[in-house]
Amino acid sequence: MRIKRPFMLFCILIIAVCIAKHYIGEKILPPRELPETAVTLQGRIDAWEVRNERTILYLSEIYFYGDSAKEINNCNSIGVRCYVKAKAKEDFKLGQAVAVQGFLTLPESARNPGEFDANIYYKSKGYDYVMYEAEILSCGEKFDYMVQGLDEVRRYAQRQLERYLIPEDAGIMSAMLLGDKSLMETETKELYREVGIYHILAISGLHISMIGGCIYKLLKKLQMKPVAAVVISLIFIIFYGVMIGMPPSAFRAIVMFAFGLVAPIFYRSHDKLTSLAFAGACLAVWEPVLMFDAGVQLSFLAVMGIVLLYPTFLDIHRHHMKVADGLWVSFAVTYMTVPVIMRTYYEVPLYSLLANVCVLPFVPVLIGLGLVISIFGGIWSFPAKLSAMVIHMILWFYERILAIFAGRPGNSYVTGAPEIWRIVVFYIVLGIMIWIILKVKRKLLIQSLYSENDYAEGRPEEYIRVQKSLRITM
Repeated sequence: MRIKRPFMLFCILIIAVCIAKHYIGEKILPPRELPETAVTLQGRIDAWEVRNERTILYLSEIYFYGDSAKEINNCNSIGVRCYVKAKAKEDFKLGQAVAVQGFLTLPESARNPGEFDANIYYKSKGYDYVMYEAEILSCGEKFDYMVQGLDEVRRYAQRQLERYLIPEDAGIMSAMLLGDKSLMETETKELYREVGIYHILAISGLHISMIGGCIYKLLKKLQMKPVAAVVISLIFIIFYGVMIGMPPSAFRAIVMFAFGLVAPIFYRSHDKLTSLAFAGACLAVWEPVLMFDAGVQLSFLAVMGIVLLYPTFLDIHRHHMKVADGLWVSFAVTYMTVPVIMRTYYEVPLYSLLANVCVLPFVPVLIGLGLVISIFGGIWSFPAKLSAMVIHMILWFYERILAIFAGRPGNSYVTGAPEIWRIVVFYIVLGIMIWIILKVKRKLLIQSLYSENDYAEGRPEEYIRVQKSLRITM
């Protein structure tokens, strides 16, 4: 008996092993009592930002001087988030070594169920400790030229967005294009989350496919060979991922985009489930804690909803409901992710399905216009100003729509956190139902093809398309 998708099963096995190793293996726990006096350490700058007139450094490859923090072991594998006393005058560069002195503590954990847990969030990113009232002692001269160059490109794009857009619009577009939500107002974040469209602010497959796909099509129009076009497109999209900090959702999208480009070169079809499993295996090997991050789970489940659940709503023979596509995609994503939403936020936005149908069609337009501002803002103001006007109208429409849904009674239904075993049973039953529906539809479609000889003989192109659909969905 031939095993279908052996590589996908192998990747799932790797994920399971990494999770088991994380739980069973020996853990290096942070000390219960950290030094009350100031500690001195040296680290490598991974990123830095200015927030509320304070500079925040994200340091890795930590080395503690003397016995200032001898309680902490395995220093090279931890990271520290450093809050400098005041806005630093130095122009920091990524990859630069810096020596700082301050008071070390642990990130705050969520005080109430459903709240943002800074401890888990930053630990999944590799930053285990926080340093307050930090004072910069010295900075090295060497830095990472490539990463620093990409960071300067990101800051240039952000400056263009802030130049042509009002602050509220610039914050939203900076989150959508650059993955930086620091400019967004807290009320706006809460409104997007409350109505259930917060996911449009994350760098996802739509962003990657639009940017990478446009580059690939442009290179093809320039008569470039397919292999060269694929390589250049992948390099560009990987640089984009590094520029925005390579969040897990972007990494997942880049991996799947790469599979989609490379597969035709080897005369293979792109199996989305296999590429999704490979992306998950890479993340699990790199940092198993990411598998428990709600954002990572929602990102992967959303794709599974589109790949697995969405086809069950469609008659792939003749009556493809194009008008209702947006509704069915939103329903598939919502239904697939609702258990994790309940487990994470203890409530479900009841109008998220309708809200997503209203806002999702305009997301590609926002991304495209945002790229126009980022690219042409410094050299040609006319298209940038025109794009800014359209962006403002779309975001104004978003604001009105969200206000309507948020103001309706019962917008959020408090569910509490379901037990793990209930969530597992939910996905097992859902998987069985999807498998049965797709099997039945495939059988009915094959019978229909055999009973209609003119379908295969008179319309060969459509017949081939349906056959490909059968192979992809099964």
